[in-house]
Amino acid sequence: MKINRKSLLYCIFLFLIFFLFLKGTGLLISLLVTDLDLNNYSIVLLKEVLLACFCVFLVFKSGQAHIFHRRGSGIGKGIWIGFYQFSMSSVTLIINLFLEEVERTLQPWYMILTFFLCMICVGIAEELFFRGVIAEILFERFGVDRAGIWKAVILSGAFFGIVHLNNLSFGEPIGVLVQVIGASVSGMVFTAIYYRSGSIWTTILIHSYNDVAALALSGIYGCETVKDIISDYGLLKLIGMIPYIIVLLVLLRKKKIGEVEKNMKKG
Repeated sequence: MKINRKSLLYCIFLFLIFFLFLKGTGLLISLLVTDLDLNNYSIVLLKEVLLACFCVFLVFKSGQAHIFHRRGSGIGKGIWIGFYQFSMSSVTLIINLFLEEVERTLQPWYMILTFFLCMICVGIAEELFFRGVIAEILFERFGVDRAGIWKAVILSGAFFGIVHLNNLSFGEPIGVLVQVIGASVSGMVFTAIYYRSGSIWTTILIHSYNDVAALALSGIYGCETVKDIISDYGLLKLIGMIPYIIVLLVLLRKKKIGEVEKNMKKG
Protein backbone atom coordinates (compact mmCIF):
# COMPACT_ATOMS: atom_id res chain seq x y z
CA MET A 1 0.00 0.00 0.00
CA LYS A 2 1.37 3.38 -1.06
CA ILE A 3 1.04 6.16 1.54
CA ASN A 4 -0.09 9.60 0.41
CA ARG A 5 2.87 11.93 0.98
CA LYS A 6 0.58 14.74 2.09
CA SER A 7 -1.25 12.70 4.72
CA LEU A 8 -1.11 12.61 8.50
CA LEU A 9 -0.40 8.87 8.20
CA TYR A 10 2.77 9.67 6.24
CA CYS A 11 3.85 12.03 9.04
CA ILE A 12 3.32 9.26 11.59
CA PHE A 13 5.29 6.85 9.40
CA LEU A 14 8.23 9.28 9.12
CA PHE A 15 8.04 10.05 12.84
CA LEU A 16 8.35 6.36 13.69
CA ILE A 17 11.37 6.06 11.40
CA PHE A 18 12.94 9.11 13.06
CA PHE A 19 12.24 7.78 16.55
CA LEU A 20 13.61 4.32 15.75
CA PHE A 21 16.77 5.85 14.28
CA LEU A 22 17.13 8.04 17.39
CA LYS A 23 16.78 5.05 19.72
CA GLY A 24 18.91 2.84 17.50
CA THR A 25 21.88 5.21 17.36
CA GLY A 26 21.66 5.74 21.12
CA LEU A 27 21.66 1.98 21.71
CA LEU A 28 24.53 1.39 19.28
CA ILE A 29 26.70 4.08 20.90
CA SER A 30 25.91 2.77 24.39
CA LEU A 31 27.07 -0.71 23.28
CA LEU A 32 30.27 0.65 21.76
CA VAL A 33 31.10 3.09 24.54
CA THR A 34 31.39 1.73 28.08
CA ASP A 35 30.44 3.92 31.06
CA LEU A 36 28.30 6.19 28.85
CA ASP A 37 28.23 9.69 30.36
CA LEU A 38 25.32 11.90 29.28
CA ASN A 39 27.40 14.90 30.24
CA ASN A 40 30.11 13.89 27.76
CA TYR A 41 29.12 16.04 24.81
CA SER A 42 31.65 14.42 22.48
CA ILE A 43 29.56 11.24 22.65
CA VAL A 44 26.31 13.16 22.28
CA LEU A 45 27.82 15.07 19.33
CA LEU A 46 28.50 11.81 17.48
CA LYS A 47 24.87 10.79 17.93
CA GLU A 48 23.57 14.19 16.84
CA VAL A 49 25.79 14.35 13.74
CA LEU A 50 24.42 10.98 12.64
CA LEU A 51 20.87 12.15 13.35
CA ALA A 52 21.38 15.42 11.45
CA CYS A 53 22.69 13.53 8.41
CA PHE A 54 19.71 11.18 8.57
CA CYS A 55 17.34 14.16 8.75
CA VAL A 56 18.93 15.68 5.63
CA PHE A 57 18.21 12.35 3.93
CA LEU A 58 14.58 12.47 5.12
CA VAL A 59 14.18 16.03 3.82
CA PHE A 60 15.19 14.95 0.31
CA LYS A 61 13.35 11.62 0.49
CA SER A 62 10.09 13.33 1.48
CA GLY A 63 10.38 15.86 -1.35
CA GLN A 64 11.05 18.92 0.82
CA ALA A 65 14.48 19.94 -0.52
CA HIS A 66 13.09 23.37 -1.42
CA ILE A 67 13.38 24.40 2.25
CA PHE A 68 17.14 24.81 1.85
CA HIS A 69 16.90 27.61 -0.71
CA ARG A 70 13.56 29.21 0.18
CA ARG A 71 14.35 32.66 1.52
CA GLY A 72 10.96 33.52 3.03
CA SER A 73 11.10 36.75 5.01
CA GLY A 74 14.85 36.42 5.54
CA ILE A 75 16.77 35.46 8.68
CA GLY A 76 16.82 39.00 10.12
CA LYS A 77 13.06 39.45 10.02
CA GLY A 78 12.64 35.83 11.05
CA ILE A 79 14.54 36.47 14.27
CA TRP A 80 12.32 39.51 14.86
CA ILE A 81 9.26 37.28 14.38
CA GLY A 82 10.74 34.90 16.95
CA PHE A 83 11.88 37.74 19.21
CA TYR A 84 10.13 36.42 22.34
CA GLN A 85 11.71 32.98 21.98
CA PHE A 86 15.10 34.56 21.30
CA SER A 87 14.86 37.03 24.19
CA MET A 88 13.73 34.39 26.70
CA SER A 89 16.70 32.26 25.69
CA SER A 90 18.93 35.26 26.35
CA VAL A 91 17.42 35.70 29.82
CA THR A 92 17.95 31.99 30.55
CA LEU A 93 21.57 32.23 29.38
CA ILE A 94 22.29 35.23 31.61
CA ILE A 95 20.73 33.51 34.63
CA ASN A 96 22.69 30.30 34.05
CA LEU A 97 26.01 32.03 33.43
CA PHE A 98 25.93 34.72 36.10
CA LEU A 99 23.08 34.36 38.60
CA GLU A 100 22.80 30.68 39.48
CA GLU A 101 24.43 30.05 42.88
CA VAL A 102 26.44 26.93 42.11
CA GLU A 103 30.07 26.02 42.26
CA ARG A 104 31.45 26.38 38.77
CA THR A 105 34.71 25.50 37.09
CA LEU A 106 35.20 26.50 33.49
CA GLN A 107 35.50 23.48 31.23
CA PRO A 108 38.51 23.18 28.85
CA TRP A 109 38.01 25.10 25.60
CA TYR A 110 37.69 21.96 23.49
CA MET A 111 34.87 20.64 25.70
CA ILE A 112 33.02 23.97 25.44
CA LEU A 113 33.48 23.92 21.66
CA THR A 114 32.13 20.36 21.54
CA PHE A 115 29.11 21.48 23.56
CA PHE A 116 28.36 24.31 21.13
CA LEU A 117 28.74 22.04 18.11
CA CYS A 118 26.45 19.52 19.77
CA MET A 119 23.72 22.12 20.36
CA ILE A 120 24.01 23.30 16.76
CA CYS A 121 23.60 19.73 15.50
CA VAL A 122 20.57 19.24 17.76
CA GLY A 123 19.02 22.40 16.30
CA ILE A 124 19.77 21.29 12.75
CA ALA A 125 18.44 17.75 13.19
CA GLU A 126 15.25 18.65 15.05
CA GLU A 127 14.37 21.63 12.86
CA LEU A 128 15.02 19.80 9.61
CA PHE A 129 12.73 16.98 10.69
CA PHE A 130 9.99 18.67 12.72
CA ARG A 131 9.75 21.87 10.70
CA GLY A 132 11.38 21.00 7.36
CA VAL A 133 9.56 17.68 6.99
CA ILE A 134 6.63 17.31 9.40
CA ALA A 135 5.45 20.95 9.43
CA GLU A 136 5.86 21.19 5.64
CA ILE A 137 3.77 18.07 5.00
CA LEU A 138 1.07 19.21 7.45
CA PHE A 139 1.01 22.63 5.77
CA GLU A 140 0.47 20.99 2.39
CA ARG A 141 -2.15 18.69 3.91
CA PHE A 142 -4.31 21.26 5.70
CA GLY A 143 -3.93 24.27 3.43
CA VAL A 144 -3.25 27.96 4.04
CA ASP A 145 -6.48 29.04 5.73
CA ARG A 146 -6.29 29.96 9.41
CA ALA A 147 -8.00 26.80 10.68
CA GLY A 148 -5.68 24.61 8.60
CA ILE A 149 -2.58 26.42 9.82
CA TRP A 150 -3.65 25.98 13.44
CA LYS A 151 -4.21 22.24 12.88
CA ALA A 152 -0.72 21.94 11.36
CA VAL A 153 0.87 23.93 14.20
CA ILE A 154 -0.81 21.90 16.95
CA LEU A 155 -0.03 18.54 15.35
CA SER A 156 3.61 19.40 14.62
CA GLY A 157 4.01 20.60 18.19
CA ALA A 158 2.54 17.32 19.45
CA PHE A 159 5.02 15.31 17.37
CA PHE A 160 7.88 17.41 18.76
CA GLY A 161 6.69 16.89 22.33
CA ILE A 162 6.15 13.13 21.99
CA VAL A 163 9.71 12.51 20.76
CA HIS A 164 10.97 13.71 24.16
CA LEU A 165 9.49 10.54 25.68
CA ASN A 166 12.84 9.15 24.58
CA ASN A 167 14.22 10.73 27.76
CA LEU A 168 12.30 8.24 29.91
CA SER A 169 15.37 6.04 29.49
CA PHE A 170 17.23 8.19 32.03
CA GLY A 171 14.91 10.89 33.45
CA GLU A 172 12.29 10.83 36.21
CA PRO A 173 8.78 10.20 34.74
CA ILE A 174 7.24 13.42 36.12
CA GLY A 175 10.15 15.48 34.82
CA VAL A 176 9.91 13.87 31.39
CA LEU A 177 6.12 14.39 31.30
CA VAL A 178 6.58 18.08 32.06
CA GLN A 179 9.26 18.27 29.37
CA VAL A 180 6.95 16.60 26.83
CA ILE A 181 4.17 19.12 27.51
CA GLY A 182 6.60 22.05 27.48
CA ALA A 183 8.26 20.82 24.29
CA SER A 184 4.84 20.46 22.62
CA VAL A 185 4.03 24.10 23.32
CA SER A 186 7.48 25.36 22.34
CA GLY A 187 7.28 23.15 19.23
CA MET A 188 4.05 24.94 18.27
CA VAL A 189 5.81 28.29 18.70
CA PHE A 190 8.75 27.12 16.56
CA THR A 191 6.31 25.99 13.85
CA ALA A 192 4.47 29.32 14.00
CA ILE A 193 7.80 31.14 13.60
CA TYR A 194 8.67 28.82 10.72
CA TYR A 195 5.36 29.43 8.96
CA ARG A 196 5.57 33.18 9.47
CA SER A 197 9.20 33.44 8.31
CA GLY A 198 9.31 30.62 5.76
CA SER A 199 12.97 30.13 6.71
CA ILE A 200 14.39 26.89 8.11
CA TRP A 201 17.64 28.71 8.89
CA THR A 202 15.78 31.06 11.24
CA THR A 203 14.35 28.27 13.37
CA ILE A 204 17.65 26.36 13.35
CA LEU A 205 19.41 29.45 14.71
CA ILE A 206 16.80 30.18 17.39
CA HIS A 207 16.50 26.51 18.39
CA SER A 208 20.27 26.06 18.71
CA TYR A 209 20.56 29.24 20.78
CA ASN A 210 17.69 28.07 22.98
CA ASP A 211 19.46 24.77 23.70
CA VAL A 212 22.79 26.49 24.40
CA ALA A 213 21.06 28.75 26.93
CA ALA A 214 19.15 25.91 28.62
CA LEU A 215 22.23 23.68 29.04
CA ALA A 216 24.91 26.34 29.54
CA LEU A 217 25.73 25.29 33.11
CA SER A 218 26.22 21.72 31.95
CA GLY A 219 28.17 22.43 28.78
CA ILE A 220 30.32 25.37 29.88
CA TYR A 221 30.86 24.62 33.57
CA GLY A 222 29.95 20.94 33.90
CA CYS A 223 27.73 21.74 36.89
CA GLU A 224 24.69 19.65 35.95
CA THR A 225 23.85 16.66 33.84
CA VAL A 226 21.00 16.51 31.36
CA LYS A 227 19.45 13.88 33.61
CA ASP A 228 19.53 16.26 36.59
CA ILE A 229 17.98 19.10 34.60
CA ILE A 230 15.10 17.02 33.25
CA SER A 231 14.46 15.15 36.51
CA ASP A 232 14.18 18.47 38.39
CA TYR A 233 11.27 19.63 36.22
CA GLY A 234 8.13 19.96 38.32
CA LEU A 235 4.50 20.64 37.47
CA LEU A 236 4.91 24.31 38.46
CA LYS A 237 7.19 24.71 35.45
CA LEU A 238 4.10 24.37 33.25
CA ILE A 239 2.98 27.83 34.42
CA GLY A 240 5.86 29.16 32.34
CA MET A 241 4.09 27.85 29.24
CA ILE A 242 1.32 30.47 29.53
CA PRO A 243 3.37 33.29 27.95
CA TYR A 244 4.30 30.95 25.09
CA ILE A 245 0.62 30.26 24.40
CA ILE A 246 -0.02 34.01 24.32
CA VAL A 247 2.91 34.46 21.91
CA LEU A 248 1.47 31.69 19.74
CA LEU A 249 -1.87 33.50 19.56
CA VAL A 250 -0.07 36.71 18.59
CA LEU A 251 2.07 35.04 15.94
CA LEU A 252 -0.94 33.44 14.24
CA ARG A 253 -3.40 36.32 14.60
CA LYS A 254 -5.82 36.70 11.72
CA LYS A 255 -4.12 39.59 9.92
CA LYS A 256 -0.81 37.68 9.70
CA ILE A 257 -2.16 34.57 7.96
CA GLY A 258 -1.50 36.11 4.53
CA GLU A 259 2.15 36.44 5.52
CA VAL A 260 2.27 32.68 6.08
CA GLU A 261 0.97 31.95 2.58
CA LYS A 262 3.45 34.39 1.04
CA ASN A 263 6.57 33.14 2.84
CA MET A 264 5.77 29.42 2.64
CA LYS A 265 5.63 29.36 -1.16
CA LYS A 266 7.97 26.80 -2.71
CA GLY A 267 10.87 27.99 -4.84
